[in-house]
Formats: sequence, C-alpha cells, structure tokens
Amino acid sequence: MPIVSVKTVQGLLTPKKKSELHRRLTELMVEIEGGGNPQFAKFVVVNITEEPAENFSGGGIPLKPEMFGTGIVKTSLNEYRDNMIIPGTAVLWTGKRSIVYVKQPGDEPIFKLREIGLGPMLGESYVVTDGLAEGEEIVTNGTFSVDAAAQLEGKPSMMNPGGVNTHANNMEGMDMPGKDLKSNNK
Repeated sequence: MPIVSVKTVQGLLTPKKKSELHRRLTELMVEIEGGGNPQFAKFVVVNITEEPAENFSGGGIPLKPEMFGTGIVKTSLNEYRDNMIIPGTAVLWTGKRSIVYVKQPGDEPIFKLREIGLGPMLGESYVVTDGLAEGEEIVTNGTFSVDAAAQLEGKPSMMNPGGVNTHANNMEGMDMPGKDLKSNNK
C-alpha cells in the first residue's frame, strides 16, 4: 500500500488546493504503482500535514504561496522486481506503441523492429513488461537513425510497421514539375 506524506506551510493551501493536491498525488500513485488501474486508488494513503513556516528552510528566502519546491517521490515497485530495465534512449513511441530495435542472431549488425510493453519510468530508464527476453541485444543509442534507415529501405519501421516501399525513386505515375525541361530546352 503506497503512503504519501506531504508537509506544507500552515495556511499555505486553501482547502480546495489541499483537495486538489490529494487528488493529483493519488492519481500519480495509481499510475506509478497501480499500473493505471483506477481500482488501485482505494489502496493509496495521502497524508497532508501543515507546520509553521519556521520549520521550513527556503534557502534564506521566505516561503510564499504559489512558490515551487523540489521533492523526491519514493515508491516500492515490488511488482516489477524481476522485470528488465532498458535505457529510455532505446525506445521509440508511435502514439500508443513502444518499439525497440532488436539485434538478430549472427555476426552481422541486423536489427528488427519489435513492439514492447513498458511499465513505469525509472529516471532515464523504463521497466519492460513484455516483448523482450533476457540476453537479447537492443539498440540503445541512435535508435532513430536505425529507424530512418529501415524506413528508407522499405522495411518495417516506427511509422511504417508494414514495411511499405518508400524509396524516393519509386514515384511512377507522379507528375513531377520540370520533368520535360531537357526536351524543351533545345
């Protein structure tokens, strides 16, 4: 059960803002720990306590309403304990799909597009929920370049999952301006 404790300056939050903070923190925990399942909200506990301003340090600057702060959200991700974690640079997104390029067996650097499932973000990395097996190699840097090359070669890519031919010289039937310039320039 996630427990979120927030300390704030006494009188800083109106009851309406306190309720909004409670709602947003609950939504955050539902997304992080509950995997987006709204039913998880009933297990989230949010405690908002108020203390006198003297108990807070603003780096010598008096704290005022609407000032921003920095904090760390700690959570236990026990349900993802055995999952693989990959760098965020390895993932390309196409709306609802998350894809990576997986190295194919052999000595040649051949990569194939694969859709994967992602869990929560951990700093600059993601938890993989499905689609990758331990020991598989993926592109972690230059993923967009690999995808662009695949698209130019007519192979499956982020924006072209079916691998439709996209070669620039494949424009039969297209009326190109200046097409007959050589014949008119005598």
